[in-house]
Amino acid sequence: MKEKNLGRYVQAVILALSIIVAGCSGPAIKSTALVPAKFNEATGIKRIAVLPFQHGRRTNGEITADVEASIASIQVEGRPYFQVIERRQLHHIIEEQRLSRSGLIDLDTAVRVGRLIGVDGILMGTITEYDVHQVRFKGTERQCTRKDRDGDCKKWSNVPVTCTKYTATFSFVPKLVNVKTARLAGTDSISRQSSATACGRISAPNQRDLLRVAKVEALSELNKTIAPYYVTQDIVLITQDESTPPPAVKTQLDSGVAFAKAGRLDRACALWEDAAVVHPSGYALPYLQGVCAESRGDLSTARRHYLAADARTTKPVQEINQALKRLSQQSSDRMALRKQLRQTRTSSPAFSPQIQRAQFRLIELGYAPGPADGIFGSQTEAAMRRFQNDQGIPETGRLDRETQRQLGTE
Repeated sequence: MKEKNLGRYVQAVILALSIIVAGCSGPAIKSTALVPAKFNEATGIKRIAVLPFQHGRRTNGEITADVEASIASIQVEGRPYFQVIERRQLHHIIEEQRLSRSGLIDLDTAVRVGRLIGVDGILMGTITEYDVHQVRFKGTERQCTRKDRDGDCKKWSNVPVTCTKYTATFSFVPKLVNVKTARLAGTDSISRQSSATACGRISAPNQRDLLRVAKVEALSELNKTIAPYYVTQDIVLITQDESTPPPAVKTQLDSGVAFAKAGRLDRACALWEDAAVVHPSGYALPYLQGVCAESRGDLSTARRHYLAADARTTKPVQEINQALKRLSQQSSDRMALRKQLRQTRTSSPAFSPQIQRAQFRLIELGYAPGPADGIFGSQTEAAMRRFQNDQGIPETGRLDRETQRQLGTE
């Protein structure tokens, strides 16, 4: 039971639910989920230092500072994911190792430096391109070619002009070294571009701004390789199928969509569950029950409902196929994400096993306390208050003895 509950919070951290209209398809729940870092070997690296990034035969201090600031800004569930050692703390070690003179930083050197300063990981790398390229071409611009006496344009024409396209490219190869294992935890080649075009009276763009945009996008991609990150996905709702539900059931189904639109997925799911009991036909209602279970992070229940919906179809249904594929991917992500988050959560001074057990129970009851991370945050407090209000006990927002008794977590 504990392992099952543990999987729930590492699966899909639902941060926001809203309704959107997706083209010709039905409405969709937009959810934000936490997924594991691309470098699985980055697990356990929490205290990290950034060595100077190589740019040709020299190191680039500006970009190194940008890399350092980027990874220091990474937050997972509202808390910094890494503890980043500032560069000035590295200066003495770098001078002692004569890295600034040789410009060469290999794996053994990185491990030696990492152990001297007491970090878990070293991030270093090479900048392969950081430049703006220009390409000229012929274009046209709409201009006034005849005016009247008052200066008002009487004729507009497409006039040939010379245009220039500016393309900024930032490419680099970051390498993450696991100091504890003395191994390369991961490396990747990342490249991003930003472009703008100047024609005729349109002035040339600021090339530094273009480079800055390309660099920020590349560093954002770097963050995804070394730390868990959030992705937003749309879960399309099926609101009708080949069956003919009674009017009361149709009303419940539509009311559920209205509640979901208002951000009340809890009420929507209750309506759809009641409707499924009255109308055990068609695939829409079991599919919607699967959506509810998936939004809670209960993958096994979601899969059971999606398979039940699939069994009631007479031909492939795209939304059901996508749901089953999505669950398969989420299941494979669970183990890696659990490992990447476990150390941070259990080592946090605010971690409480009692709070974590309460969060698990609140998730089971549908109160959405956020991730079961053992940290008492605002989302957990709000869920606690809703539970206390429903149980008719003092609404303190705290995990007191009576609340523990009602939750069954004493």
